[in-house]
Amino acid sequence: MPDAPLPDVEILRREAERLAARADAAWVQRMELNGQVFWLKIVKERGALLRLRKSSARTLLAREAETVSTLSARGLPVPRLLLYTVSCIVLDDAGTPLDQHLRPILKPGPDLAPDPAPLLAQAARALADLHCAGGAHGSPHLRNMCLNPNGEITFIDLEGATPENAPLAARAYDLRLLVFSPRAHLSPIWRGPRHAHSPAPALKATLHWKRWPAAPISGLTIKGRRPWGWETLPTI
Repeated sequence: MPDAPLPDVEILRREAERLAARADAAWVQRMELNGQVFWLKIVKERGALLRLRKSSARTLLAREAETVSTLSARGLPVPRLLLYTVSCIVLDDAGTPLDQHLRPILKPGPDLAPDPAPLLAQAARALADLHCAGGAHGSPHLRNMCLNPNGEITFIDLEGATPENAPLAARAYDLRLLVFSPRAHLSPIWRGPRHAHSPAPALKATLHWKRWPAAPISGLTIKGRRPWGWETLPTI
């Protein structure tokens, strides 16, 4: 599907500034212009705890703009950066977050839900491709990975990403988040250890197929407990 023509930059800027100037403006907002959807992120502090864990809102915004530009130039699946100012960025719409795709599939009920493994395996392949290109996402939860209209995975929320030369530990951390993130969105019927359609085998096969650098995880122990490796990968 070809990219739709973009609105004039000045029109985009004026609309972004109008929305950002509202007193109740959220730090992430949906924008619509001429029937197209965009996402506005503004400089807005998000509480003392988040500032301690991360950086100032201005620093995070600048970091995300730089990361998106770098990854896009390398052909990796990220939204287009349409506007960057000292107070905001505007990104193209990336599609529907994966957690929203899984909710209707995995709502609790007596009947067996459709198998979510293909979608989770597709997410694993996309993240593996990012890792093989030398990058790391930093927060690859399902809500930060979208399925675009072309059926492809696109990464969002890249303020904590490492676009290139990511250390092995950063990629291993991504892997841990990807493996455990789906569990919060799955209904009880998918949590049984012997469920025939568990996504865990598909994820395992995908990661091994991509030769994912998971060595730091395989021997990881937490306070002397059992190692966290493929044999202890939870049934998602």
